[in-house]
Amino acid sequence: MRENFSVEELNYIEPNYDFKQLLANFTKKELTEMRKLWDFHGISQLNKTELIEALITKITENLESWILLLGSDWIFKRNNITV
Repeated sequence: MRENFSVEELNYIEPNYDFKQLLANFTKKELTEMRKLWDFHGISQLNKTELIEALITKITENLESWILLLGSDWIFKRNNITV
């Protein structure tokens, strides 16, 4: 992802943004880096518009498991449990 990107930029996202609008702000290269980071396979040859649609689908499909994973990490940290 671009080196000058900061998480604080996410604080300025309009409340009514959807995934498509949010992802459209990134370059194709940045979207490809996201795809690699999240280990999404089978979508490497897409153009930017297609890649955005594929990422939305992949993110949606994986959201529940990510939330559960984050939730379990939070529970473990809160209760000082190490795995």
